Amino acid sequence: MSDFTPLFKKCKVLAVVCLGAIFPILTFAQDNPYQVVYYWGELPGGRPMGVVTGVQPDIDGEHIWIIERCSANQCAGIDHHPIHKLDKEGNTVKSIGAGIFAWPQGFDMDADGNFWVTEGAPMVMLAQHLAQNEVWDIRSLR
Repeated sequence: MSDFTPLFKKCKVLAVVCLGAIFPILTFAQDNPYQVVYYWGELPGGRPMGVVTGVQPDIDGEHIWIIERCSANQCAGIDHHPIHKLDKEGNTVKSIGAGIFAWPQGFDMDADGNFWVTEGAPMVMLAQHLAQNEVWDIRSLR
C-alpha cells in the first residue's frame, strides 16, 4: 500500500467537512442589490471605450474618473485622451492625457486631486496635477 493513502483519505475527509461548512453560508446568502450595467458611460465623439484599467471616485464625491486604453488595448500612436471624468449619468465632463501614454496601466488620486498614473510601457509613473494642467515624469523628480 502507498505511503500517500492515509494522507489522501484525510484530504477527502477535510474536503467534505469544508463543503459542509460552506453550504449553509451559500444557502442563506443575501441577494445582491447591485447589477452590472454594460456600456455605461459616453466618451467624446461617441467612440467606444478601450480596455478600462482603473476607476476612481473624484474628490468632489459627484464624479468618477476612468482610465482606458484609447478605444483599444494601447494608446501608442492614437490621439485620444485615455483619462475621463464622468458624471453620475455617464456623460464625459473632462478628458485629459492625449499623446502622453502608450499603455496606461492604472492610477490613483490623492486627497489634493492629483493623479498618479502608471505607464506600463516603459514602466514609469506620471503625476497629473489637474488644477494647473501639468504632467510630471516621476523619474525627473529624484
